[in-house]
Amino acid sequence: MFTITLKNNKAEIEILTTRALFAIAGVAAFVYADQRNYYLNIALAGVLVLSSFFVKRILQNYQVNRLLLLAIAAVLIYITTHTIAFAIVLIVHGVFFQMLNKKVRLQFNDNDISVQYVFHTKAIQWKELSNVVLKDRILTLDYKNDHLLQQEIAEESYAIDEKEFNQFCIVQLAA
Repeated sequence: MFTITLKNNKAEIEILTTRALFAIAGVAAFVYADQRNYYLNIALAGVLVLSSFFVKRILQNYQVNRLLLLAIAAVLIYITTHTIAFAIVLIVHGVFFQMLNKKVRLQFNDNDISVQYVFHTKAIQWKELSNVVLKDRILTLDYKNDHLLQQEIAEESYAIDEKEFNQFCIVQLAA
């Protein structure tokens, strides 16, 4: 039995949406700034807009959790606008991506291939496939109905012996 984790390719989309939300939050903080602390609110709005340019660096270089970063932005937007709606949107976005950021795992066993997604598990029967190959850290599932899945595997699956895995798949496909 082999377990392979697929590489998560959603990171760039998450960074783009987080940047967009920070920029929108900054503009909203500027537009809806409370008049009592106007200059402080404008400064906080500027921090939100400027941080939208550095989201990738903050998340990757400083290893800051995305949910924590969005929670800080939510607090800043609440301070500047005194409106909970903008803050809730940022928090919901963070929770949503935290849930969906789970990696897809494939378990190859004698009976089938079990694909574990975030919310459900799908079983693929060996008889549905014409070929399964792991080569150069790329997993290929070739279905008999002419569908093809090719995906890079995650770092935690690099230790799998490609020859042993491919031999296992050949035996299962021939059965």
